[in-house]
Amino acid sequence: MTAVDTNQEWNRLSPSAKAALVAGGPLVSIGMFSMGTALPGLARSFADAPDSAFIVQIIGTIVAPVFAFASPLMTRAIARHGPRRVMLGSLLLFAAGGAAPALLSSLTAILITRVILAIGVAGAFAASMAGIARMPDAQRHRLLGLISFSAGGIAIVTFPLIGMLAAMSWRLAFLVHLIVIPVALLTLQLPRSGHARAAFRGSRQRGRLLAGVPICLLLASVVIGWGMVASAVYSPFLLGHQGVRDPARVGLFLGIMSTCSLLGSGGYSMIQRALGTPATLMLAILTAAAGSMMAGLAMSVPVTITGISILGIGLSLFSGAIYAAAMVGAGPDGDGTAGAGVVTFVKYGGQLIFPAFATLTAQKWGTATVYLALGALMIGVALLLAPATIRRR
Repeated sequence: MTAVDTNQEWNRLSPSAKAALVAGGPLVSIGMFSMGTALPGLARSFADAPDSAFIVQIIGTIVAPVFAFASPLMTRAIARHGPRRVMLGSLLLFAAGGAAPALLSSLTAILITRVILAIGVAGAFAASMAGIARMPDAQRHRLLGLISFSAGGIAIVTFPLIGMLAAMSWRLAFLVHLIVIPVALLTLQLPRSGHARAAFRGSRQRGRLLAGVPICLLLASVVIGWGMVASAVYSPFLLGHQGVRDPARVGLFLGIMSTCSLLGSGGYSMIQRALGTPATLMLAILTAAAGSMMAGLAMSVPVTITGISILGIGLSLFSGAIYAAAMVGAGPDGDGTAGAGVVTFVKYGGQLIFPAFATLTAQKWGTATVYLALGALMIGVALLLAPATIRRR
């Protein structure tokens, strides 16, 4: 019998406790991607600093790889202390690291606080996934869909808000991270229990380094991870190249894109039931590829926004499907969070390479080419997945 079956407290969570788990998605959205509209203003403020343009891009993307590398440590902490304690401590790091740049005047110091923020994001998301993995199957798939949906939903509000604040001062934009405070109150409703040493031992006994997740899915996770950065963090630079430089307008456009992404996350449960997980993954990757290609070929701002919006739909659909596949891959006797942890590590850790990829590609062929190259990579990954998808039909 699995840990999910025996832990009755986690089978009967209150609505507020479930909301705390679902909050893991919005926290990732806010912590890793929402500051894109503030980066151009930050870059202008530190234009005279050495290598400021590159450092600002690192500030925008450092959260994702640190999040990935911190996730295994947070998973071990959850096994020892339970999701509730780890979530509460992580929310404190999230608030402190996220809001601190508003008071700082050094790119190096801001970079350090972003690392602290990343650790908080890692702990909060890992605690969310660990709690969901302890729940019955029906509730688990519903909450996985809600995590992705709420991540897009919060962006509808935060992206325009951050854009308006960044138009006044990039410092004000970072204060949005204090939105995490209400989540701490919801987290107090989680069970104090929830240790999972037995599940972790079972996972180790299975002896599978990748927790049952196929290599081709991990490659897809890397490419989709790059798409996440291109959609939320790098898109302001593409819009700026097309003449849209006002942070408020950029934030408004990102809010529109986030609204469209709800089509993917909101429809995940229905699509997954109709097509199954492998075909849903394929559909998500091809949708993201089409959006990325459209953005790269766009000759006007409306077409660019449409392309990035379609990219967002594919990304949000992929998110629910890949974690569902990862949890299934762990098997009935393994830790349900192990596969999810592997996917998280690969998807977000791979984003560390994106700044170099984007910088080199843009310098040689132009900003739009970044999206064309990304779309081509997504199509290549889809071709790798096609044989397995056809066999499972």
